[in-house]
Amino acid sequence: KIVCQGCYPLTTVAAYLLLHISWKMAQNERTIFTFLAGQDVNGLPALIKKYGEKHYFGGEVIYDYFENTFREEVKNTQVHGEWLKADYVLEQVTTEEEKSFIKNLALLEMVHKENEMPVTEENIALALGISLEKCEKIRKILEKKQFLVYRKATNHCRLKNNIGVNLEEEMKRVIASSKTDIRNVLSKVAEMQYELPKRYNLHFKMTRFFEYEFFHSTELLELKTFKYLFDDRFSDGKIILLLEHTDSDSVEKFVQKLQDERVIIMNPHKDFSGGNLVEQYEAIKKLKKNQEFLDENKAIITELEIYQQDLYFEINSMLEDVYRIENKNCELHGICVEGQVNSRQHFNRLLSDICDQYYHKAPRVNHELINRNNLSAQIRKARNKLMSEILEHKDMSIYLKGTSAEATIYRAAFMRAGDESGIPYTVNIIKDFVYASAGKMNEFSELYDILQGKNLGIRKGIISLYIAKVLSELSDLPVIYCQNKEVALTSEILANIDLRPVDYSLYVEKSTVEKEKYLKSLEKLYSVEDGNQNLEKIVDGMLGW
Repeated sequence: KIVCQGCYPLTTVAAYLLLHISWKMAQNERTIFTFLAGQDVNGLPALIKKYGEKHYFGGEVIYDYFENTFREEVKNTQVHGEWLKADYVLEQVTTEEEKSFIKNLALLEMVHKENEMPVTEENIALALGISLEKCEKIRKILEKKQFLVYRKATNHCRLKNNIGVNLEEEMKRVIASSKTDIRNVLSKVAEMQYELPKRYNLHFKMTRFFEYEFFHSTELLELKTFKYLFDDRFSDGKIILLLEHTDSDSVEKFVQKLQDERVIIMNPHKDFSGGNLVEQYEAIKKLKKNQEFLDENKAIITELEIYQQDLYFEINSMLEDVYRIENKNCELHGICVEGQVNSRQHFNRLLSDICDQYYHKAPRVNHELINRNNLSAQIRKARNKLMSEILEHKDMSIYLKGTSAEATIYRAAFMRAGDESGIPYTVNIIKDFVYASAGKMNEFSELYDILQGKNLGIRKGIISLYIAKVLSELSDLPVIYCQNKEVALTSEILANIDLRPVDYSLYVEKSTVEKEKYLKSLEKLYSVEDGNQNLEKIVDGMLGW
């Protein structure tokens, strides 16, 4: 009663478009006021007189009113570029319904308010004042005629660009002059970057992720191990997208041969057919960097920008169509893949199942800011302060309460350290490394490989905290070497070990380890729990016995 009656005889979205288009054309003689009260043949008073007071008007009447302005607004690339695309399509379509659809879509693109008014079927239908079913029917006709691109995952529509002959020839020349690395370009253009195993992350209180990687089938099947993929770019798992359909038996044999649970392969039913679009996208990037070309063709800069955006949209639309699980255009292969996976929910459960098997002993540290590989400067400073105080055997009870960064990190890492948390298992791994360093130097990289490898997969942010805790409990100070040069045991050194564990080694005197083992046996004998003042507790245990 308020919005619809207030906007009448415009649809609510048409009124929204009128306001924002008028703002964009603020310096022009045609404004929201001239549309509402002027005597122009395309103004609202003339339209009401022609069609009657009971007629609803969509955004198409706003497009008609401002069309000449769109044509003249050459400097406004967003507006003029969308008008160029719409004008080309409007010359090709014949029905009024299709023309109205195109005009409303173009207006939404010109307004460019992705957060509050994205270019979706729902908003186009509201702008037109028609049902969603009818709008979808028109969209499918235009899509079939190759006039627009539709992305099912986001429900977004976009007009295709009709590039000029000169630009097309120049792009062909650039494409012919050098070979395009399809894999590399797709890795940068694709919006499909990561998937999160949601159930696992919720249960283990951390953020693990699977990274998408594109591969040609010939390159993939030549791999001897998947290790280099993880060394090249860190992730907890990989989802490999094959660019060509490959024999299912060959892929399955390959998966069984390499035996890595963390890897899933998506094998499309048909080859990815967007290679030419990727080449055009890369050609435009090169043309935009070619200053000589830009100086000679200044009028084409806007066209380059618009066409690049359209190619980006179209490439991602094709990727979603092929590799989105719900579209059922590819099959999955992997050690842990069993049966058909036909929905995103099922796919996400599969990722969580993989993490449950591969990282089942990971410590549960409920602090997202410390339980990660790359720490912010503030959190790194707080962690290093904690490590210093642990190494100096200061009273840590001050951190049992409070909301400081140090207090929240300390409680998350040490105060919820029951067996179910996985933290004692982690600490024992570090102790085993310390004991193995009795009388000889061992590189910290060996410890980090275990802690960050199978079963655990611990983030670097918390590893040095537990190393500090274990080393502080030794009766004698251990010796740290940096490339065979002895250095002091400080929080700064432990932080540096995090960055380059291969450069640092640990040496512990045999007598130190023997003392530790003896004291541990007494603690076990007298049921002394890990904590401070263990010697006093052992003596109390003896006296009590």
